[in-house]
Amino acid sequence: MSNSKQHPHLYFTKTDLPKLKSKAKHSTFEKDYDAIIARANDNLIPTLDIKVDEHAILNQPLCRAETCAFAWQLTKDKRYLNKAKDTLLQVLKLPEYKNNKNDNTFSLGISAFASHCARTFDWIAEELSDEEISLFITKLKDEIVDLFMDECQAKNKYLYGNRTMNHLSVYCGPMAELLVVMDKHDIDLSNEIEIVRAHLLRYIEWYDDAGVCLETNGYWAYGMGNAIKGLLAFKMNGWPNIFHQKAKKLDRMCYPHFYFHIEDKTVANFNDCPYGVSGQILTRHFSRTHKDEREYSIPEGCDARFVHSNIKTLALIFAAEFQDKKIQWWASQFKYSDSAGFIFGDPNLESEPPVDLPTSAVFHSAGIMTLRDSLIDPNAKLLGMKAGRARGKVFDDPHCQFDLNSVVLDAFGTTLLADPGYLHDWSTGLRLDDPDHISYSTKAHNTILIDGQGQLTADSPIAHFQQLSPSEDIDYVVSRLERGYGNQLIKFDRHAYMVDKDFYVIIDEIELQSQNRITWNFHGLKDAIYKHEGQFSISHNGTRLVLLPFGECSLSCQYLTDHFLPRLQFDTTENKKTVTVGWLLLIEKDGNDISSFKANLNSSKATIEDIKTNKKWDLPIVSRKASIESDIMIPFPDRASI
Repeated sequence: MSNSKQHPHLYFTKTDLPKLKSKAKHSTFEKDYDAIIARANDNLIPTLDIKVDEHAILNQPLCRAETCAFAWQLTKDKRYLNKAKDTLLQVLKLPEYKNNKNDNTFSLGISAFASHCARTFDWIAEELSDEEISLFITKLKDEIVDLFMDECQAKNKYLYGNRTMNHLSVYCGPMAELLVVMDKHDIDLSNEIEIVRAHLLRYIEWYDDAGVCLETNGYWAYGMGNAIKGLLAFKMNGWPNIFHQKAKKLDRMCYPHFYFHIEDKTVANFNDCPYGVSGQILTRHFSRTHKDEREYSIPEGCDARFVHSNIKTLALIFAAEFQDKKIQWWASQFKYSDSAGFIFGDPNLESEPPVDLPTSAVFHSAGIMTLRDSLIDPNAKLLGMKAGRARGKVFDDPHCQFDLNSVVLDAFGTTLLADPGYLHDWSTGLRLDDPDHISYSTKAHNTILIDGQGQLTADSPIAHFQQLSPSEDIDYVVSRLERGYGNQLIKFDRHAYMVDKDFYVIIDEIELQSQNRITWNFHGLKDAIYKHEGQFSISHNGTRLVLLPFGECSLSCQYLTDHFLPRLQFDTTENKKTVTVGWLLLIEKDGNDISSFKANLNSSKATIEDIKTNKKWDLPIVSRKASIESDIMIPFPDRASI
C-alpha cells in the first residue's frame, strides 16, 4: 500500500494533477469536464438538513459533495471545497448511519454512501484538520467498516454465494475505496482489505463463468462499474497489475455490450437494463427527501439511480487499461463520462472503428446474440435474441427475467420489436416471478405462451445458443430452450437468420406433451402504428416492419394493448402438439419494394425467394436429433420437481 496519509492518493496524486487538468481542453474529455463543473455548480446549494430518520438518502448529499471535491481538485475554487467540506462534516455529526430507521444492515444505499465518503475525503483531506481527519476515521470505522465486516458472514446471501449477483460488487467495490483511503491513519485495515479484494476477484470470476445470467448494458455498468472502481483503488495503491489476469476475463468484458448498442442506444436490452439512449436527460423529483420539493436535474450521461457509474466510464477505463482502440471508439459514441472516466481515460489512445470485426456475434456467457449488418452505421439493422437462464430454483437471480427465446429488432435508428427492459413495479404488490408482472413475466416479451402461460420459476428456465452460419450471406443462430414451461413443453427451438445482411427470418420448432394453444407476441413501441389485418406490420418513424408468417400452421392475429407495450398477437387457430412456424421479417424504408418476397417451409429447410432480383436462399433447419435435454443442466434432470 502507498503512504495513505498523503492525500489525494485514491485515484491520483498531486503530481498527476497537471496532466489531469490538461484533459479539460482535450476533445475526448472536454464535454466530461464541462459536465463535472456544471454538476458541481448545480450542487452549490445550501447544505441539506439531514436528519437521523433520512439515512436512506445519505448517498445523495455525499454524491454532490464528491462532485464538488473533484471540482476543487481541478479548479482550486474554494466554493467547491467549502461545499464538500461542510457536507462531509455535517454527515460526520450524525449519531449513526442506517439505510433507514428500521434497517441497520450494510445495504446498497450505505455502500454508495461509503464510496462517496471515500472520494470526498481523499480529495479534500489536505484541507481538513487533524481532529476532523480523526473524526472521519473513527466514525467510518465504527459505523461503516465494522458494519460491513459483521455482514461478511455466511448469513449474508450476497457475500457468501447463496445469491451471487451484482450486490457482491456493489457492496465490495465501494468498501475497497473506503478502506484504501482510511488505511494507515493510525489504523491497520490490511485484513479487511484482503477480504474485500478476494470478494471482488471472486465476483469477476463468477461474472464470466455464471452461465448466461448476467446483467447487461446499464446494469452491467452498475454491478461491474462498482467492481472496477474498487479494482482501480487497488491498482493505484499497491496492486498495479490487478486488471491483468491470465484468464483474460476483464480484457473481453466490453465486447458483448459493444454489440448490444447502436451508437449510444441500448438495443438488445434483455435482463435488468434500461432501454433507449444512454445519454438522455433524466429528471427525478425527490419530494420525499427535500423539504423545498426541489427538482434535481440529472445531466446527460448520469444515472438516475445515483449508482455513480455509466457505460462510457467503463469503456474509457477498459480502453486505457488494455490499450484497446476499438473500445476507445465505442466510448466516443456516448455523450458523457464521470470522474473515474475523466481520470483514467487515455487522451493519447487513438480510436479505431471496428470495421474488421464480425457484424454478428453470439455471447454464450451473456446469453445474448445479435445479428446485424454493421457495427458503425447509425442506421444499422439489429436483431437480438435472449437465451441463457431466467429465474428458478436452480438459479435464483431476480435480475433475470422470464424472457428466454425473446427477440428485439431495430433498424434505421428506430425500434420495431421492443422489450420493456428494466421496469420494477412495486406499486401493485406483484412478486418479481408473478406471471402478470409488468416486465418480468413472459407475457411482456417477444416469445411464446402455451395456453396463455409463460415460463415458470419452478421449471428453472434455461436455453442455449448454437452458431450454425452456413455461408457468408446467411448468419444463422438457434436458441434451444431446455426447460421453462413446465412438463407441457418438450421442445422450443427458435432459429434466427439474417439473410444477405438485409432481412431476417425466424423459424420456431415447438413440441408439446399434448395438444394446446400456442401464442406468439410481437411488441412494438407505444406510439408505433400496428396493422393486424392483411399485411401484418409495425411502423415507427418512417420505418415499417412487415411480419409474414409462413408454413402450414393456421394463425389468427389481433392487435392488443393490455401489456406494458402494444403488440400483435398470433394464435394457433386450433390446438397443436407439434408445429413449425416461419416468420419473414422485412424492413421497409423510403418506399423500398418488399412485395416480391416469397417463403416456403419444409422439415429440413426454408426457401426464401426475391422474385424481383431473382435471388434465392435455402435456410437450413438444424433440428435436435431427439427431444432430449443437453448436458447443460446436469445434474438437474427433472423439470418442475426441482
